[in-house]
Amino acid sequence: YAAIFRRVVYIFSILMKKFLVKTTLVSIPFLLMVLIVWIFDPLNYFGQNNIIPQERKDNFFLMPGKDMTKLGIQKKCSISKTTFNALLIGDSRVMPIDTSMINTITDAEWFNFSLAGCYTRSAVKSFFWAIKNVNREVDFVYWGHNFWGVNDIDRFSDIEDVNASVLKYITSKRIWGFIKDLCVLELDSNEAMSTYEEENGEAKQIEYWESIVFRKQQQVTTEHIRVQPIIYELIDSVANYCERHDIRLIHVYPPEYKDLLAIIQSDSITNAEYQKYLNHLSQYEFYNFNQGHWIESPEDFRDPMHPKEHVYNNIVDSIFNSR
Repeated sequence: YAAIFRRVVYIFSILMKKFLVKTTLVSIPFLLMVLIVWIFDPLNYFGQNNIIPQERKDNFFLMPGKDMTKLGIQKKCSISKTTFNALLIGDSRVMPIDTSMINTITDAEWFNFSLAGCYTRSAVKSFFWAIKNVNREVDFVYWGHNFWGVNDIDRFSDIEDVNASVLKYITSKRIWGFIKDLCVLELDSNEAMSTYEEENGEAKQIEYWESIVFRKQQQVTTEHIRVQPIIYELIDSVANYCERHDIRLIHVYPPEYKDLLAIIQSDSITNAEYQKYLNHLSQYEFYNFNQGHWIESPEDFRDPMHPKEHVYNNIVDSIFNSR
């Protein structure tokens, strides 16, 4: 029996060595994956480690792209870590709103869920997604509207739940795609900044400004802008939900430079649709800043569509401090 026992122990030790070798060989790549994801951690799943500056990460998700997928993923994942009870929805004309300022004025915790290029259906979908996933009751919703974006196209991309677990986060193709892009951005940061400054010089800004006005003129001249009935149904679906759940829904039309309003008013069909759109919003709590002194000065705009930050501060102040 002693000989058999020694034989069994010998075989067991051989098997264990092979198992340990194989486990080590498998573990090293996995541990390396964990280390790389922890270092870059694009969605701050492990908390902010500052190896990649947080400002650099934030700018990465705000960089223009083909769609809003990157920013949508970042904001969707942020919701699970946030205890907000007030929500900002809309497009890029809502994104600059300073949540710290609006938090102070309203004594609420706001989450800016606006997404660049967000059409009406996208805004509605983002609203209901946030309501479903928030861990508190929502008291306020600020919806920034855009007549140029009254569209039923859905650009609010569905994503897998990349932050549901450590394993999903580490193995997500999207996370590794973000890490690759962040690496490229880090390596080319100086060149990218130089290119950015070159492309955003005064002459380039004037050219960009004029191109927006030209595109909008072409859009109205060749297509007109018509608001489909589904758009009003979508607006009403959010309003009805908020009324049933005692949520203060605030519709806001931010200012555009007067050249764009002139283009709308130059076409009878588009202007009639625009007035109908404003009238529909007016049945709710609605603030129309696309008129009067709000649209007169080009110094208040980054481009004809987008006011500068101080304008947003004035809007927030006029809405919440006027009550």
